Amino acid sequence: THGENSTYRIPLFSFRGTPTGIDARKVLDTGVLPVMDVGLAGRDGGQIGAGVIRAPRECFADAMAEHARRFGRP
Repeated sequence: THGENSTYRIPLFSFRGTPTGIDARKVLDTGVLPVMDVGLAGRDGGQIGAGVIRAPRECFADAMAEHARRFGRP
């Protein structure tokens, strides 16, 4: 997490802001992939499933490669 959102606060955590931003370089350096809480929507509406997954490493590698291409920085 890069920081905390000042608009969206969590009462259970003493009104700290929701985690905001993921440091792609840190993900690639440490190999620690972010955890995502996901839900699966049904064809006719409503939720039909849920689970916890880890974001694919390739998302962060591709993002850093595109950043380097656009801005010329590693």
